[in-house]
Amino acid sequence: MFTRGAIALLVGLVVVGGAVPIAAQQSGTVVGSPNIIATTSESSVPWGGQGEFAVVLRNDATIVRGGPVELVRHVVTARNVRVRVATERLSDDLSTGLAGTGNSVVVGEVGPDEPQTATFEFQLNDSIRPGTYEIPFEVTYEYTPLIRYGGDETEWIDRDQREIVTVPLVVRPQVRLDVEGVDQTDLVPGSVGTYTFQVRNTGTETASEVGLRIAVDNTSVFVGGRGVEGSTTSVFIERLRPGDSQTITVTAGAYPETTNGTYLVSVTPRYQTASGEDVVADEQRLGVAVNGNAVS
Repeated sequence: MFTRGAIALLVGLVVVGGAVPIAAQQSGTVVGSPNIIATTSESSVPWGGQGEFAVVLRNDATIVRGGPVELVRHVVTARNVRVRVATERLSDDLSTGLAGTGNSVVVGEVGPDEPQTATFEFQLNDSIRPGTYEIPFEVTYEYTPLIRYGGDETEWIDRDQREIVTVPLVVRPQVRLDVEGVDQTDLVPGSVGTYTFQVRNTGTETASEVGLRIAVDNTSVFVGGRGVEGSTTSVFIERLRPGDSQTITVTAGAYPETTNGTYLVSVTPRYQTASGEDVVADEQRLGVAVNGNAVS
């Protein structure tokens, strides 16, 4: 459930006149006010990642005394509505670990049955662990709680309102597989040896059924076996929990005509999340060193 606190700054302003057409013989007073409620249509952001956070504003207006339709609508409508993250109310961990909170979003009018959405782009650093956090938002708007009408003049009383609403932000666990080379003996042109690297889950969620596609797209070195235009090999790891690592060794070699230098090997991880989603992660690149005289 969503919680809502309100701090009201009320400034009374009396305006004589008005453009609302009211018959001269009518008279009366219309009294009411908007009641802004904040929810979210998308409240989760991946750990250490970024994502859109949509705050949906709905108006559960109150009518104390009715009257002409156009005046009632004016009384219950919030105008010039603006939303911003109340950064001064953020907890210490959120204030240092949450970026994208400095903007103010203008949504215009929010009338009954006319919800509006303010969208923020949040970036989280790794210090904000998976869990649920309450994000305070400041909502400001103008409204007219009272209109007296009749005769030749209409009297409007306008006010400014400031409210603090809180909306939950869910930080989702995230797999993060980092691949790096291990102490490596240089390959010699024309020889076959091994290439060793390590894959570590530095994220906050377990990766299951991990597959690593190791590929070379040149004709200077190869992994797994010799290929005409490059080579590939694959490795399977049943599970990598957060903090777990696995050392992988594959066959690698350099063709006799290969010159000394460092050649790229790409590693593309695939895995399954706890929710059963199959993910293909970004390709990571490692270097294979070739050094020495060609083996005849």
